[in-house]
Amino acid sequence: AAGTAPEIGPLLRACGWAETVTAAAIGAPTAATAGSATTVTAQAPFAATAELYTGMPLNLTGNPAADYPFIAAYTAGRVATLTDSFSPVLDTATLLRIPPNVLYTPGSTAIPSLTAGFYVDGMLWSFTGARGVNGLKVRSGGPGMLNFTMSGLFTGKTDTALPTALYDGTSKPIWRDANSDGMSRALINRVRAGIANFTLDTNGTLTFPDNPNKAEAVDPPVIVRRRLTGSIDPIMASVAAQSIFADFRSMTPRILHFRFGITAGNRVALTIPNAQYLNETPGNRGELPTGEIPFFAQGQDAGARL
Repeated sequence: AAGTAPEIGPLLRACGWAETVTAAAIGAPTAATAGSATTVTAQAPFAATAELYTGMPLNLTGNPAADYPFIAAYTAGRVATLTDSFSPVLDTATLLRIPPNVLYTPGSTAIPSLTAGFYVDGMLWSFTGARGVNGLKVRSGGPGMLNFTMSGLFTGKTDTALPTALYDGTSKPIWRDANSDGMSRALINRVRAGIANFTLDTNGTLTFPDNPNKAEAVDPPVIVRRRLTGSIDPIMASVAAQSIFADFRSMTPRILHFRFGITAGNRVALTIPNAQYLNETPGNRGELPTGEIPFFAQGQDAGARL
């Protein structure tokens, strides 16, 4: 359900993602006090706390009639920088509402650990203190895929019958704008892009601290390093439309934003507020020129919002 942490929430938190649950909507919706093509200024009940809503969805009505951008930055003056660009520009006729949502941001403190296990031939292999690293991969027309690599302390094996399997009948959200309503987007610096593949990796490093006071002479693993990097492969646009190489050369970070899903509680979005391009390599997909673009997600505990 919308505003309820997903079942993979514990895994994400054990991989260094901090969880923020917004169970109730913010705004009635509420009229903006000012706006532009890429920003909008809110008023109470929106809080005057910098970055509080960064990464969250913002439903717009009035002007425009209906749209679904996300917040790429938020100031103490209640100015929200948006992932999308609007024409006509946003103004006091724009009504704002943050719907219930669950937000994950990189975290460096109080990272929880898990008790985990797997079944093999009637035996349960058990681990404690598990933490890990993870990545995300999405392909156009397909669902998003999260991968996790977990490490923990092995506690032993027990003869345990395999539990009855439970299967989730929920259809996965697909990266396509099925209803042509803006629910699904692939945006590079607010420009729609023909991307086939998007990846993001935490590139985390785990270590088992030495401790001769413990049975295995080590403590459970801790995450000691993280570098958020990813890649996109858009069909090349004209320089006038989008000069990615110029941004790479000038080291100008840009907003990357991807969202998909139709039903509340079954939608996914990822915002990179400051993506620093690492290079641009010419490619080819179906005889169309593409750019193979790796990037670094800048910001201490702020590189990405999921």
